[in-house]
Amino acid sequence: MPPEMLASAVTASFKSSKPDTDVKRAKRKLTPRSATGIDAYIGARMRERRLLLEISQDRLGKELGVSFQQIQKYESGQNRVSAAVSNLERLAGVHV
Repeated sequence: MPPEMLASAVTASFKSSKPDTDVKRAKRKLTPRSATGIDAYIGARMRERRLLLEISQDRLGKELGVSFQQIQKYESGQNRVSAAVSNLERLAGVHV
């Protein structure tokens, strides 16, 4: 086979029969562990309440059984707020 025909045969085998607009792209899925806007909202409210009660992140973390770094992540919306919320309700005297 002549080189010109070989090159056109190879490129033809790589071309898709569908236009590029029809190609499905993978969507980024939220995993159950990904923080959401709700978590950011709850974290912001946690911070407001903690500051109102004049409680440090360290003290709140000890009361909830998590590190102060975890409290920082909750308040910034980086991590999901988990079972700690039920203990927070008791500590802060609020219903979530």
